[in-house]
Amino acid sequence: MPATGRRTAAWQSLVRGAAAAALVLTTIGTGTASADGDDVCPEPNDRLQFACNIGTDSDALGFISSPDDADAYRLVTHDYGARVALALPERPYPYRLTLVGYDGEVLRRSDGGAIDAVLQLPGTYYAVVDSVTGDADDRAPYRIALAVAYPSGVAPTVLYSESYGPGTDLIPETPSRNGKGTFGHGEGDFYARLLAPGTPEGPSGIAFGVGTDPGDPPPTVDDFTLSIDTRMLDRSDAGYFVDFREIDDQNYLRVLVSLQDQTAKLFRVVNGQSTALTPWTPVAAVQMNGVNRTIIRCVGSEIRASINGQIFAQVRDETFKEGLFGFGATTWGGPATVSFDNILVTTPTRQ
Repeated sequence: MPATGRRTAAWQSLVRGAAAAALVLTTIGTGTASADGDDVCPEPNDRLQFACNIGTDSDALGFISSPDDADAYRLVTHDYGARVALALPERPYPYRLTLVGYDGEVLRRSDGGAIDAVLQLPGTYYAVVDSVTGDADDRAPYRIALAVAYPSGVAPTVLYSESYGPGTDLIPETPSRNGKGTFGHGEGDFYARLLAPGTPEGPSGIAFGVGTDPGDPPPTVDDFTLSIDTRMLDRSDAGYFVDFREIDDQNYLRVLVSLQDQTAKLFRVVNGQSTALTPWTPVAAVQMNGVNRTIIRCVGSEIRASINGQIFAQVRDETFKEGLFGFGATTWGGPATVSFDNILVTTPTRQ
């Protein structure tokens, strides 16, 4: 914990322009599925990183081809408190259905082929179909169905969505502009590999500005709910950040997270000078080695930020009304690798 007190001043001199790397991501939707007899989730699909997309109100066919086979599906909720109904309305054998959280934790499991659950946080979750009896048939399909209902009765509008599973344009490993490390597309995620060590007084980092397809305007938003999943792959005194309402590389808001210390803070940067909107705040929900879901919600001057459901910042700030968003990795110690996945930006509700 003592190191965090020395980090505020250091971050005044580390602005996005010094470390920013251009990152254009291919936007995907919530997924489509068909019921025409084709396997809409071809192998390999037995790991969450390679889960196939299944959209709201989908009705898709799949196959369990061997006793140890499993099919993973990625589903997305767009608001807090979404009610998810998963079912296997047709199955040649008593296949099992499992609902898995973004962190890999089993939330619900049903041998009866149906799950009804309320998911408190917006973002990506997973459904897994497998055989517990050993029965399998690569010619006899099962049917999986998904429906999602929201407390307001209306789904928020998706402003931007990106995951790094099957179908994502591969990003080869590329050196960062500032020479601090490399970045690229991993096994179902996007990673930043920090090769240059940092110190509490002089952190080392890489920042990424999120864009759209070449030729399209960047995704500028005003009011929004943003969700992003992050994980540190190496044990180090490192962390990540999420930028939002960014005007340029000298003017933006940032959430900064220290994974080792399990602390987070919110600050703004105006003309390159940072001002803390919150102090370093302990966040017990932060996972040092697991997946962390960071959610930032902005409505007018109201800003709220949470990690894994624990709110650590709730302030008002009228400095920036709208802007771009991005993310990045930093280390105050040795080299580290941080991965990012499941970016979702929607219109906000009054949650």
